[in-house]
Amino acid sequence: MALKTVHIVMRSTTTLPTLFLLCISSNASAQAGEPDYSFFTGNGFDGRIWSIDTMDDGRILAGGDFTNFQNTAAPHVIRLWPTGERDMSFAFPGTDTSARAVACLPTGGSLVGGYFNSPSPHLVRLLENGSPDPGFDIGAGPDSAVLTLALLEDGRCIVGGRFNSMDGQPRSRLARINVDGSNDPEFLQYGSGLNGEVRAIAVQSDGRIVVGGGFTMYDGTVCGGLIRLLPDGQPDPEFVAGTGSNATVWCIAESSDGGCFVGGEFTEWNGQPIAFLAHLLSDGSLDSAYPNGASPNGPVLALSSTSDDRLLMGGMFTAVGTFPRNRIARLLPNGAMDATFVTGGGFGGFSGYTQVCDLLQSQGDRVYVAGRFGNYQNFYVNMLCRLHNEVEVAVPDQSGDQPARWIAHPGVGKFELFCNSEAEVEVLDAMGRCFLRSMHRPPSSIVDIGARAAGMYFISTSVAGERMTWRVHHE
Repeated sequence: MALKTVHIVMRSTTTLPTLFLLCISSNASAQAGEPDYSFFTGNGFDGRIWSIDTMDDGRILAGGDFTNFQNTAAPHVIRLWPTGERDMSFAFPGTDTSARAVACLPTGGSLVGGYFNSPSPHLVRLLENGSPDPGFDIGAGPDSAVLTLALLEDGRCIVGGRFNSMDGQPRSRLARINVDGSNDPEFLQYGSGLNGEVRAIAVQSDGRIVVGGGFTMYDGTVCGGLIRLLPDGQPDPEFVAGTGSNATVWCIAESSDGGCFVGGEFTEWNGQPIAFLAHLLSDGSLDSAYPNGASPNGPVLALSSTSDDRLLMGGMFTAVGTFPRNRIARLLPNGAMDATFVTGGGFGGFSGYTQVCDLLQSQGDRVYVAGRFGNYQNFYVNMLCRLHNEVEVAVPDQSGDQPARWIAHPGVGKFELFCNSEAEVEVLDAMGRCFLRSMHRPPSSIVDIGARAAGMYFISTSVAGERMTWRVHHE
């Protein structure tokens, strides 16, 4: 379903409001960092989103603390279409408490981990329709929360969290799960394991596994917050990170040199002052030149790197170096601020508790952002939004061969829709609540919003099979 966005700005003057109309197609000009208005979730979620992933067809899986989506029950797990609409074919009834990690499977199914005990303890695999997969039997499962998970190419997965056992077998905060759900006994055969929670797992292209969290030791050996393992779970002797971080590592992203970027709550690494973000080389040593004058001033909770080592980061910071950056920023490969990724006022809505918890770069030069926030650049986005990730080439989209054309009527607060087929027109407020619905009949019809209070509105219609959304801002 094609989605086009029209921006209409009405500014009050000393006389009558003036209506300005700008039509932007799906290929329209957009600055990296700007909201992608073609992704619209209405009033969104009632609680934080901890984790997101996308299917091959672009549908989005989300898990978190939320229990409702658009005022309808959605207990902790939901799947959306790329437009932001709920995927009603996903019939999962939800979990009994928070979901902390989600992953989409090549089969169309998904894995979900968290604090829940139902429908199974802390870990469940779902079929594409959302029903629990009967072919995935975890037995007694982990004895405490799963906070992160990573898929392996052979269909197995590695899970991390706060547990000490998996299906009754000792597994200290980390385990590998077979395709059938059973605990893999060949993984982590080495002593007492980790002494603190696992928050992040990154499987490198060579199969080695980087693990981050709130631990300080692995089988009695010091490894503050970070360790790299061989594919069988044995510590990698080629990776020596020393004493590591002085606080929890929350996120990891692979770098092209075989090393990794790490983010978290730390203010020191190996005894050296380095705050919240670091780059480690392939041998585990600290890259002292990174970041290049672009250290965040608060915890980093999410990272996503590109093949050329540009790095998106999100968290609880409000500045990066000398640059104001509210909870999200992008760095260049040398660690300097990427000024082409424009965040404006960034994320807000929960004062000091505003958080970006997950970042996901998708196909088509977009990035999904999830967390605990109510707005981005003063645009209402409740817990989930999609941003432009690259500068696109402008393509005019007001030609006469469109299925529809829009004509603004300055001074009277109206616009006129021209199209050759019938269409239902809906006008929604910034919370996604429809307050006006009408039927367009050829050749033209008028929608009047000039008398509405100042604020943002959305006007949606389907013309010739194409969904079009008009963003209206009345100042």
